[in-house]
Amino acid sequence: MATHRIKKRGGQKGHEGHFRPKFVEDQIDEVSVLHRLAAEGEMDMVMLVERRTHLELWIDRLLNESVDGAGEMRIRNRLAKQRSHLIGCLYDLAAEPTNNRAERSLRPAVIARKISCGNKTDRGRQTWQTIASLAATCLQRGEDLIDYLTTQLLFPAEREY
Repeated sequence: MATHRIKKRGGQKGHEGHFRPKFVEDQIDEVSVLHRLAAEGEMDMVMLVERRTHLELWIDRLLNESVDGAGEMRIRNRLAKQRSHLIGCLYDLAAEPTNNRAERSLRPAVIARKISCGNKTDRGRQTWQTIASLAATCLQRGEDLIDYLTTQLLFPAEREY
C-alpha cells in the first residue's frame, strides 16, 4: 500500500484557518507516530482505533469547512484525494506510513546510473532499472540475485513452478 504525504512548506503568515500547511502537516505527522507506537507494541489496538477514529473525524470536519484562497483549496483537494493512502497504514501495520525506505534502497542504483554514462538509450535505461529493482527486491527478501536470475532464466520445461 502506497502512502502519500502533503509536502512540507512550513507555516504561512496570514493563514488563520485549519488549512494552514503547518497545521495539516502536524496532524498528518501524527499518523507516522501512531503507526510506530502500534507497530512496536507501545500502543494497544483499542487506543490505536480510538486515535485513528479521532483523525478520521478531524479529516471529515476539515473537508467540510469552507476554504479561502487557491492554496487552501489545493491542500483540501489533495487531502480529499489521498485520504485513504494517508491513514491506510493505521489499518494495516505491515504497510509503512511513508515510502522513504523504498526510495532510499533505489538511491544507490540511481546514482550509479547517472555517473556511469552508460545508459544513453531507452533500452539501456530500462534494462538498468529492471536489474536494479530485482537486486533491491532480492536484498529485501534475503535472496541471492544470481541464484534468482539463474532460476528465472532456465528453460520453461526445467523451471519449477
